[in-house]
Amino acid sequence: MGYSVVMMRINGIAEVLAGLLLLFRRTTTIGAILSSCVFSFIVMMDFCFNVPVRLFSSHLLIISIFLVSEDRRKLLNIFLLNKPANSTVYLPLINHSAWRKAFLVLQTLLAISILYSGISSALEAEKEYGWNSNSKKVPLYGVYNAAYFIRNRDTIPPIETDSLRWKQLVIDGSNWKQSGIIEFGTGKKLFCNIEVDTVKKIIKVQSQSDTTENYLLYYFTQKGNDILLRGTWKKDSIEVLMNKYDLNNYLLYREKFTWITE
Repeated sequence: MGYSVVMMRINGIAEVLAGLLLLFRRTTTIGAILSSCVFSFIVMMDFCFNVPVRLFSSHLLIISIFLVSEDRRKLLNIFLLNKPANSTVYLPLINHSAWRKAFLVLQTLLAISILYSGISSALEAEKEYGWNSNSKKVPLYGVYNAAYFIRNRDTIPPIETDSLRWKQLVIDGSNWKQSGIIEFGTGKKLFCNIEVDTVKKIIKVQSQSDTTENYLLYYFTQKGNDILLRGTWKKDSIEVLMNKYDLNNYLLYREKFTWITE
């Protein structure tokens, strides 16, 4: 979803609107219906694409359906049975008018506080982890495929059973935070933190699963934004030529929101 700004915004607006509607009794039903629709899509996406927050989203979906079920008879009469439905009589939670107004003010302040907290945390998360077209890309940002791999002066062919030969290097991140993925011949991936020193032409690689695993590689830029890496990797001297892959070859990256596509 990260490559579709329109999709993210529509989803976010629907979630926020549903949450605000759930704060008031008169709008709880419509809020629960909207929430059920939104989380039905999210739960399906989480399970189908192996997103790890599937249990949390499932809980929110179950809660939404539970709230909708409070008006199940009325909704059935309106949408399926074509029968008249009586209006709901909301008894006041607080009988004293002054206290009732004070409660309404507190409820409104709660809604504003929750909305402000959510927006603030989202902006902080976008600053630290997010990416958009205006974000400054980190040095050497992109996807690189290994053209050749030399280990201890021996050229290693691309064999699928080789767990040490590099197959692909991904350098990702925005602003100050940079990360990367190294994929080996067997398909195994090393998730790592990457720091690029553009002055000394050095790439520092640290495994995210084992912080004691650190590597220092020198890089040289080639024509076409390719990079040549030299250094020591797992006690072996390596030289790797990485060809930069054009991201527009990825359909999801290339195709943006358009009104008409034939």
